[in-house]
Amino acid sequence: LPLAELGPDGWRGLFALGGIGLVALPFLLRNVKESPVFEVEDPHSLIKAAPLRDLLRSNFAGRLYLTGAINLLVSLFMAFSLTFSIERLVGDIGLPTSTAVALSLVGGTIGATGFFLGGRLADTIGRRSTSIFALVLVLTGGLALYWFESLTVLGLAITVGTFGSFAFVPSAASHRTELFPTAFRTTANAAGAYFGMVGSALGLLIGRFTIDAIGLSQTVTLLGLGVVAGGILTMRLPETQGQELDRVGR
Repeated sequence: LPLAELGPDGWRGLFALGGIGLVALPFLLRNVKESPVFEVEDPHSLIKAAPLRDLLRSNFAGRLYLTGAINLLVSLFMAFSLTFSIERLVGDIGLPTSTAVALSLVGGTIGATGFFLGGRLADTIGRRSTSIFALVLVLTGGLALYWFESLTVLGLAITVGTFGSFAFVPSAASHRTELFPTAFRTTANAAGAYFGMVGSALGLLIGRFTIDAIGLSQTVTLLGLGVVAGGILTMRLPETQGQELDRVGR
C-alpha cells in the first residue's frame, strides 16, 4: 500500500515487482527434475495425453463436473471477500488505513501457516476432510469480517479466513490431481482452474448489482452459499489419501 500511494502511478510498481518472478522462472525450472513416473527407458511406453472429448465421454467426466463446480462456487465467495476486505475495514467500518493494513498483515501472516498445515492434514486425515474443514474456516472468517466491527474479532476473522483459504489450496489441489488418470490429469486440472477464474469474475459481477441493492455484508452472505454448496459437493468426491496415482479410477 505505501508503494501504491507514492504517486498517481505508484500502483504500477507493484505489478513491476511481480515481473521479477517471471524473469527468474526459466532459470528455476531448469533445476526442477521430471517426475520419476515419467522417467522410463522406453519413451514409447509413456501414456499419451487423451483428447478432451475422451475425458468428457469417460467414467471420469462426473469428477470433472464436480471439481469444476466446486472451484466455481468457492471462488465466488473467496474472490469477492478478499477484493472488498480493505473497503470493508476502511470505507465501511471507518478504520484508519494503517490499522486496516496492520490487521491484514498480521492476520494474513499467521493464517498463511494454513498452507503448510493444510498439506499435512491432507496427508493425515484425508484430502476430502481437510478441504471441507478449510471451507468451514473460510466461510466463518469471511462472514465474521463483514458482520462484526470489534478489532479483536476482525483480527481473528482475517486469521481464521486466511488460514482456511490457504489450507484449502494444497488439499484441493492434491485431491484434483489424484482424481484423474495420467491421460486426463493436466487437462482436468486446467479445466478446474478455469472454472475457478470464472467463479472469481462472476462473484465480482454479482457484487456490481447487489452491493448497492442489499449492501456489502449481505452480498458476502449470499455468496457464502456457494461455499456451503462447494463443501456439500466435495463430500461426493472419492477420497484419494494413500492411493498410488497409477491406481486412480480402478
